[in-house]
Amino acid sequence: MSSTQIVRETANGPQLAFEKLPLPEPQAGQALVKIEFTAQNPTDVQSFDSNAFGDGAVLGCDFVASVGQYAIQLAKLSGIEVITVCSPKHFDFVKRLGATHVMDYRAEDVVEQIKRAVPDLIYIFDTIGSKDSSRMASHAVGGAGGTLCTVRPGKANTEEVADGVTVTDVLVWTAFLKEHSYGKFYWPPSEPDHALAAELFEKLPTWLESKSFVPNNAHVLEGLESVPQGFEMHRKGEISGFKIVYKI
Repeated sequence: MSSTQIVRETANGPQLAFEKLPLPEPQAGQALVKIEFTAQNPTDVQSFDSNAFGDGAVLGCDFVASVGQYAIQLAKLSGIEVITVCSPKHFDFVKRLGATHVMDYRAEDVVEQIKRAVPDLIYIFDTIGSKDSSRMASHAVGGAGGTLCTVRPGKANTEEVADGVTVTDVLVWTAFLKEHSYGKFYWPPSEPDHALAAELFEKLPTWLESKSFVPNNAHVLEGLESVPQGFEMHRKGEISGFKIVYKI
C-alpha cells in the first residue's frame, strides 16, 4: 500500500484527499516507478480552460520538461546545425544549449532572416504546434520542399502549412513497442522508435555526467493544491525559460 494524493469527486466539487492505494504488480520486463515531481505542460492549461475533457475531468501533467530545450541539445549532439526562434532575452541561453542561429520570433521578417541564414533548410521541429508557428516555420523551408515535425499535428494547427512541406508527428508512446489507439486513430508498435529510445537512455547518463546535456530550469511548487497557481502563471504569460514542477 502507498499513501498518495488523489482527487475525489464530491458534492462540493473535486477535492484533494490522502488515501492508501494498493501498488500495482509489475509484469515481466516492467519496472515500478514512484513519481515525486511532475511537470506542468502548457497544453494542460489550454485543455482545462476549453473544457476539452468534459466536466469533472482530472488533468494529468506531462512527465517531461520543455521540448524545445531538449531538442536543441539532442540535435547538437547529433552534429546538426540548429537554427531557432525565441524571445531575445533567451538568445544567449539557447546558444549555450547549442543553437547556431537565433532569431526573434516576433520580428516581422523572421522568415526572411531564417532563409538568409540557412537557405537550404529542409527539416523543422515545431515544439509549439500552433497554427501560427507551423505556418511561419513551413514558409522558411528551402525551395525543394521539406518536412515539418510538430507536437500538434491536427488539421486545425497545420492547415496553413506551405505547399510542398510534409507534416509528421512525434509521439512519446511509440518508444514502448506497444500499439495505441485514440478514437479512430491507431498506431502500431514501432521497432525504429523503440530502438532509438533505447539508444537515448543508454547515452543519457554519460551526457548528464559530462554536462553535455542539461535538464530544464525548474520552478518547484508544493503539492497538487498548487496546480491552480501554476495554471494562472501560464495564463498571465509568467512562465519563460523554466518549467513549473509540482512536488507531490
